[in-house]
Amino acid sequence: MAFDFKKEDAAKYGREVYRAFRCKGNHRWDTCVFANESGGYAAVFRHSFRKKIIEDGKEFRRNVIDDETVVAAPDVASFIRATFPQLADAKELKRSGFFTCLRYLAEADAYRRDWPAMMAAWC
Repeated sequence: MAFDFKKEDAAKYGREVYRAFRCKGNHRWDTCVFANESGGYAAVFRHSFRKKIIEDGKEFRRNVIDDETVVAAPDVASFIRATFPQLADAKELKRSGFFTCLRYLAEADAYRRDWPAMMAAWC
């Protein structure tokens, strides 16, 4: 399976908000987080490699997906509480500044949502 990851991911998951990767030889491990218009988040952990393909006597190199895991949630609070795979890349994502910002965003959303009820109880 060889295709343009960025276009396919944007169509499937939404706007990319975080990307990290590491390479070794012709192998690549990508971690991407996407946000869609309805507030949902998806993390894609992908291992891919470059493969030589011969078509019509010409040699091409194409990206081929070896493994892919997706963690999706309908909102930021559910996303940060989701069960992530036991991968080094998932641990790196959870330790990142980006994930810390998502935690703050989830706390702010919860506070904003609960504020009217708290004010009604005080008054």
